[in-house]
Amino acid sequence: MTFPVLTAAEAAALIDNGSSVGFSGFTPAGAAKAIPRAIADRARAEHEAGRPYAIGVLTGASTGPSLDGALAEADAVLFRTPYQSNPKLRAAINSGKVPFFDMHLSALPMLTRQGFLGPIHWAVVEAAAVEDDGSILLTTSVGASPTFLSQASHVLVEL
Repeated sequence: MTFPVLTAAEAAALIDNGSSVGFSGFTPAGAAKAIPRAIADRARAEHEAGRPYAIGVLTGASTGPSLDGALAEADAVLFRTPYQSNPKLRAAINSGKVPFFDMHLSALPMLTRQGFLGPIHWAVVEAAAVEDDGSILLTTSVGASPTFLSQASHVLVEL
């Protein structure tokens, strides 16, 4: 089986304003890095054109500057859960600009599967490989990735 190969910008162009995105990662380890930055670039371009653009962000834990930081700087976070530790995103949350709901990390997969967090439109995961049968070999973090992959309408794999 062959899968399309996209640039990070092409992948970001697929994600609509208002989408909920489940990102891999547990701290920066295993978190997608290029696609979130491309989403941030897209958000800035949309905002400059006078159009809204922000996504719901779900992860297995905190991520780092390439995901939470880049999206917060670009004003591209519609909501964030379950945990974060990025200073830029924290400032947006504390100012009331970004809705945030904290929960124990272990509750996220169950609540996602049961639909309490709404639909997951996209899973964006970092992987070392994608096998011919579609199996994904995740990198240094698994966390909530299997839940996002099974629940998302669409999947983007960052190799």
